Amino acid sequence: MVIVERTITNNILNYSVAVDDKGNVICDFGDGQKRSAEKFKGGHLVLEEGKELEIPARDYKVLSETRKQILNDINYDRTASGIQKEDPKELIRRVDKWKKKVKRYKVDGEKKEYAVHEFKIGAQSYKFHERRIASPVSKDGVLINPAYKVSKELTVGAVPVRKGELTFWRYKYEDGWKNVRPLTLNEMICVEIIRTSGMVREGKI
Repeated sequence: MVIVERTITNNILNYSVAVDDKGNVICDFGDGQKRSAEKFKGGHLVLEEGKELEIPARDYKVLSETRKQILNDINYDRTASGIQKEDPKELIRRVDKWKKKVKRYKVDGEKKEYAVHEFKIGAQSYKFHERRIASPVSKDGVLINPAYKVSKELTVGAVPVRKGELTFWRYKYEDGWKNVRPLTLNEMICVEIIRTSGMVREGKI
C-alpha cells in the first residue's frame, strides 16, 4: 500500500516517487513498470539498474521522513493499530499531565462548543481541540485538530488520518488535502486518548 507519493517534474523527466507501508521506495515513469530504489539517501535515489535521480529538497524531506517513521514503526511496533489496541486507561498512564476544558461561543446567535486538551509527556507539551462533528475527516463523530503547526511552512490546522499502519497529519492546501507527515508516538497517544476518553465520549460536548 502506498503511504505517500510525490510527483517530480523537470525539463528532462516527469515521474513519481512513492513510499509503501513496508518502507520501500518505488519510482514510476508512467511506462507501466514500477522500479524499486536500491539506495535512497542524501537527496538522491538510485534505481536497481544503477540510474541515479536527484530529488527536490522538499519532496525528499517528505519521502525520507515518512520512510524513517515507517521503518521505526515496523522495528518498534509503534503503529496506529498497536496504539489503538491498548487499553484506554493504560494510554492515559503514558502521559504525565492531561488538562481538559470546554469552551463555548456563538456564531450568528447559534451556540457552539469545543474542548481544549493540553498534554505533557516528558519535556514535550501538546495542545489539541476536539469537536463533535460528522464529516469525512472526523472519526466516529470526533474531530481532532492540533493547536500548533504540524510543519513550519504551514498555518495552524490539520487532521489526523490513518493510512495503512500509520497516522498522518493531513492539511488542506490550495489544491486539496495532502498528507504532511506521520504523527509522532506522543501525538498518536494524545489523539487516541481524546478519541477514546475525550469530552465527546463523556457526553460533555
